Amino acid sequence: MLVDTLAMLVDTLAMLVDTLAMSGDTLAMLGDTLAIVIDILQSWVNWFAL
Repeated sequence: MLVDTLAMLVDTLAMLVDTLAMSGDTLAMLGDTLAIVIDILQSWVNWFAL
């Protein structure tokens, strides 16, 4: 009984870690995309400033 409860807790923790990792990946992808967009905007601004 105790072993089952511990196993369930470990599974739940594993799921939480997976979810956190996935949201971390999503945030990293969003950050990369934003960095690219900002680079493009900066190059446009520099081009128009010439």
